[in-house]
Amino acid sequence: MIIAEYLGYEKNPDIRWNQPARAEYRIIKILKGPPLNRRLPIKYEFHDHSNPPTPPNWKFNEKEMPEKGSRWLIFIDHSVPHNGQFETYEGIYGRQPENEDNLNKVYSLLETHGE
Repeated sequence: MIIAEYLGYEKNPDIRWNQPARAEYRIIKILKGPPLNRRLPIKYEFHDHSNPPTPPNWKFNEKEMPEKGSRWLIFIDHSVPHNGQFETYEGIYGRQPENEDNLNKVYSLLETHGE
């Protein structure tokens, strides 16, 4: 579990529903897990891993990406990058906005299940 700031994404004309962007984050704080480099490249999936069909007429737009400088809770299953980027838990579910409610839930889980 990581708190990270969104820095931007790698511009690529081939970004598709099932070929996600590579997003760059900067680690603010590691809440649980091994130490990692402060730069955190993430496979920015647009869906969960239930394999939903591509929405009709879906085309990548920069509006799909978060606001630069926004802070996120990032959940990574395995701290080993694949093809130079980390995969988040269940795709889109592994990125949650850092807000008071989400932080309280995470801290509560860490207290209950250990850090």
